[in-house]
Amino acid sequence: KGWGKGVRLKGWEPYFVKLGVDRVVDFAEVTDTDLLEMSMSPIQRRRFRTAVAIDARPTLEADLVRAEDDALKSTVGMRAEDLLNLTPIRWLGLIRCENFIAEFEELGVEIPVDFAEVTEDDLTAMGLPHLQKRRFAQAAVQVEELHLFHQERVLANQEEEEEATLFSWLKSIRLSMFIDHFMSLGVEEIPDFAEVLSADLIDMGMKPLQRRRFQAAVTELSRIK
Repeated sequence: KGWGKGVRLKGWEPYFVKLGVDRVVDFAEVTDTDLLEMSMSPIQRRRFRTAVAIDARPTLEADLVRAEDDALKSTVGMRAEDLLNLTPIRWLGLIRCENFIAEFEELGVEIPVDFAEVTEDDLTAMGLPHLQKRRFAQAAVQVEELHLFHQERVLANQEEEEEATLFSWLKSIRLSMFIDHFMSLGVEEIPDFAEVLSADLIDMGMKPLQRRRFQAAVTELSRIK
């Protein structure tokens, strides 16, 4: 608040708030398309862009320098693999989406890799504004790339491949905690997973992301056959 008045754009503050601008640094993420959708005149758009170039810093590092949270500052300069080991809460803090932590937890996000499974519809249902959606999408891509790199290294270092078991298969899709539920249901071999219904997964207490992950893995099993 107040920044718009300084560049004679105070009347547009409600539009920027709706877009998801929380801090001055967020203005750097506003696109020309956003400004056009607000019906800003060419002169106003030029004035906005000039002000952003002077006052906003479109980098994560500059935003962290402004941050008062010492824990957040400590992530500057971290190695890629260290970033992958951050908790979802820390990641959401880094991309300034910490107000939605409860919604992500309820959806089933347990580790950063789960970000890749969150859909546009999920973000909309949570109430994320446009800027936060873009920021989250970029973070999800980064986490996925880090995860794939890590997986390739793990596979390269494996000397021999284990024979697949119910537990190892569930562990590979981060659902090993449900092994007892599947065995109680009657699953004895990996092909039996194809007979498990959505209602069974809900009865086990699986969250939405976990159910999607299981169903995608079962679909992949049928393709391999």
